[in-house]
Amino acid sequence: MKKPRYILIFLLILYSSISAQNILSVLYFENTTADPEYQWLSKGLTDMLISDLSGIPDIKIIERESLEKVLQEQALSLTGLTEEGSAVEVGKLLQADQLIYGAYIVNDDVIRIDMKLVAVESGTILHALDIKGDIDDIFELETELVTDLRLHLNLKERPVPRKPDTKSVDALARYYIAIDHLDHKRYAQAETEFTKATELDPLFYRAQEGLAEAYKFLKAFKKHRQQREIAQLYAKLNNLRERIEAPKFFTFADIVMSPQYQSLTPEQQKEWNATHNEYLICNTPAQCT
Repeated sequence: MKKPRYILIFLLILYSSISAQNILSVLYFENTTADPEYQWLSKGLTDMLISDLSGIPDIKIIERESLEKVLQEQALSLTGLTEEGSAVEVGKLLQADQLIYGAYIVNDDVIRIDMKLVAVESGTILHALDIKGDIDDIFELETELVTDLRLHLNLKERPVPRKPDTKSVDALARYYIAIDHLDHKRYAQAETEFTKATELDPLFYRAQEGLAEAYKFLKAFKKHRQQREIAQLYAKLNNLRERIEAPKFFTFADIVMSPQYQSLTPEQQKEWNATHNEYLICNTPAQCT
């Protein structure tokens, strides 16, 4: 007779742990620069923040595709999203607890980024940050934003620090230009920009994946199948390159024994193992090479 009681207690604990998990959404950053050359950063900054904050067990990050869907369904433009009222309304539509939004301006290759963290229910600004730096240092600037958010939200670190998908700012720009084309069903233009991104950095595997996606929508199914396999191979190469170039070489045993890994649930550990199988195949830099 006690078993149903134990099951009920377990379910209540599980529910409380899920409900305690903050749901966080990152809106597109507003481009207040007159030059459209830097429009790609609007979705780019958002997507990089989502990628760097995802996978942390303390929070749930709403995917960029969900944001794009809401904006298109509500016929909302990027202009005005940084206004508090508009931002909070979008946050409510996304059913988020907290919201990150902001704007940026570029002058003479120097970019200033303003970011706010807002409680959706009350509209209260919980935290604000502005940073400035060279546009070529966009990876470091975005990392600074993530570090500030992680410390302010008291979030755990990853078992292994995440590195940028590419070191080429030009490749990154082409990629997010292509993403915008893809969002608006301009598939031929998306293919062109994804191709340019892969030419600038062949190991930029997300661009390789994007090119496969463009071929799918263009109904070039043979190219889609080929490019999908190519993307998978580049992903493996890129992951191995990250391991070899890392300041500290992590073995799988190092990761398993880390507090960050130990804090994951068995399901999260299983998912992490599946998405980081490059850590299972070699135990020294020489083997990885």
